Amino acid sequence: MLRCWAGHLWRRAGGARGLTRTTRGGWPSVGPMTKKRDSSTIPNADGVSVACEPAGKRAKAAVPAKPPMRILQWNVNGLRALALKGTTLKDVVAREDPDVICLSEVKCREADNPLKLPGYTCFFHESKLKKGGYAGIAMYSKSKPLDVIRGIGVADDEGRAVAIELEKLCVMCIYVPNSGSKLDRLGYRTTTWDKRLREFVAELSADKKKPIALVGDLNVAHLDIDIHDPIRNSLPRNKSAGFCDSERENFSLLLKECNLVDVWRHKYPHATVEGYTYYSHRFNMRAKQKGWRLDYVLLSDQIIDAVSEIRVLQETGSDHLPLVVDLSF
Repeated sequence: MLRCWAGHLWRRAGGARGLTRTTRGGWPSVGPMTKKRDSSTIPNADGVSVACEPAGKRAKAAVPAKPPMRILQWNVNGLRALALKGTTLKDVVAREDPDVICLSEVKCREADNPLKLPGYTCFFHESKLKKGGYAGIAMYSKSKPLDVIRGIGVADDEGRAVAIELEKLCVMCIYVPNSGSKLDRLGYRTTTWDKRLREFVAELSADKKKPIALVGDLNVAHLDIDIHDPIRNSLPRNKSAGFCDSERENFSLLLKECNLVDVWRHKYPHATVEGYTYYSHRFNMRAKQKGWRLDYVLLSDQIIDAVSEIRVLQETGSDHLPLVVDLSF
C-alpha cells in the first residue's frame, strides 16, 4: 500500500552505541590533526600508508559474487543529465545486479523520470517546489514492498525520503538538506530536520519491528578522516556546510539513539580517500583526491555481522560516487 507519512507516533529511546570519541571542542575525531594528508598515499587496514592511484584513474574492481541482498546507493545529481556525462545507470545496474536501488538528488518529476528498469518497481518522492530540477528520491526494488512511506513529516514538499518495507528489513533512502554556502539552512537542518529524522527512524523500527538500512547523501563529514583537509575546513570554526559541529554531533546522535552503525567506518576504521564519495567539480578535485565522505549506509546494529562487503564504485557522471553494500542474512 502506498501512503504518505502522517501523524505523530511515540518516540522510542534508542540504546547507546559509541563508535567515536570527541575532542575537547565537542566534535568526533580520529587522531590529532597535525598536518595535511599526503594525497599520494592512503592508509591500509593497519593504518600504514601505501601508494595509490588518483581516484579518477583507479581500475574498477571485480564485482563480488551476488549475495542474498545487494543495495546500490547513488546521489546522481540529476537523472537526465547523468546519461550525457559518460555513465548510464543501466550499465551500473547490469553489472552490479542490485536488489534495491536508492537514488538521491534525481532533479526531475516522476512523470519525467527517464530511467526505466525492467524487473524493478520504482517508488518516487519528487520535489513539489515551483522550481524544477531540485532534490528528489527514486527507489527501485525487485521485490514488491509490503509498505512504502514517502517523507518523514518535515520538508516533504522537497522530496527527501522514501522508505520501503521488505520481508526481512526496511530500506530508507534520504537526501539530507544542505546547510548552504552561507549556512542559511543550518538551524533548520540541525534543529528540525535532523531531530525529526531520528524520531522517524525510531518510530519506523518500533512499528515494523525489523532492522533498518538507512542510505543516502547525509550531507555531513562525520569524522576528521572523512574530509581531505579537516584543518582548513574547520578554520574559522563552523563555517563549512557539512562540517559544522552541530551537523557532526547530530550524526553521532542518529547512530546512538537509533542503534545504527556506519557500515563503511565499521569495516574500514582507518580509511580516508578510499571512502570519499563527493568531489566538487570545481578545480578538478577528484583527480587531486580532495574529497568528502558524505554518502552513507547505516545499518541496525543487530545485523551488522550480516555485512559481507561495502564498496565505493569509481563511476563518473555525478559529483558523488555510488556505494554498494552486500548483506548475507
